[in-house]
Amino acid sequence: MTGSIDILSACLFKETADLFKIIESIKTIENVDKLSWAEEVHDIPSKEITKLSSIIQDVSTSVHDNGTNDSSQKETAL
Repeated sequence: MTGSIDILSACLFKETADLFKIIESIKTIENVDKLSWAEEVHDIPSKEITKLSSIIQDVSTSVHDNGTNDSSQKETAL
């Protein structure tokens, strides 16, 4: 638990516009009263993007293989 925060997420987006799309989608969820975020903008070398893409794919596959309907708390560190 993170105090008064119900959900905490770290995300990586190629474009800032993608972040804002997600924020707008989250605001439409029933019972979401407040939403805040912090962002950092970085240039990531293409070889690092390839590594990150591979890690994200591995995490996505792992989550899919383990099922996503589990209501227990899960945490993944990259």
